Amino acid sequence: MPKSKFVSYSINLAAALAVYLLFHFLFSSGIVSRTLIDLFTLCCIFATAAVSLNLSTGLLGELNLGHAGFMSVGAYTAALITLAAGRSGNVGILLLSLLAGGLTATLSALVIGIPVLRLRGDYLAITTLAFGEIVKVLMRSMKITGGGQPLTGIALDTTYTIGYWALIITLIVIYTLIRSRHGRAIISIREDDIAAEACGVSVTKYKLIAFSFSAFFAGIAGGLYAHYAGVLEPSFFDYNQS
Repeated sequence: MPKSKFVSYSINLAAALAVYLLFHFLFSSGIVSRTLIDLFTLCCIFATAAVSLNLSTGLLGELNLGHAGFMSVGAYTAALITLAAGRSGNVGILLLSLLAGGLTATLSALVIGIPVLRLRGDYLAITTLAFGEIVKVLMRSMKITGGGQPLTGIALDTTYTIGYWALIITLIVIYTLIRSRHGRAIISIREDDIAAEACGVSVTKYKLIAFSFSAFFAGIAGGLYAHYAGVLEPSFFDYNQS
């Protein structure tokens, strides 16, 4: 790694740490209210979801109308894992559930993306819109997710520390991806997919990479929300949320 990049990354990481320490001091000393702590945590969760959405919609240029569907998949997967474990306050189980939620959301994105991303135009937007509604119906119909009732009893393990560093990691990973050769290929597809394909860029492959990464971090955001709210209701992850 060039020295200039190393210095730049070190400064950014130090700035992120300084911001965290500042908020940690404010929160732990009781200077700010519990309401503001919860608001800060919620902002971190939805900022993670928004950054992940920007990868598919902003940087790839494909309209995704079902992003909340991927959040829902991640949320229910993470919640069911911690409910099965029956332990709260265990960071290891929480991190495992978040990873599982992200991977399940990625698998959902692959199921949708492999056939659809070979096409051009608004097919992805229409498919993701349908996906979001299908997921909502499935969560209401399956007994394991509570059926017609909200899924309750989820451990409230998402703290402002976990939410903040999840956001920082999301930013680092997506920023690193976009600055890489793969990221430049993704941006070239957004600018002109026909010209990119003519230059040897595998359009379908890179669309799938961007879409999968986007869904992965959406699933993690959903898992964080599940362990922040403690209750999951399918109607929360609707079209308006996306």
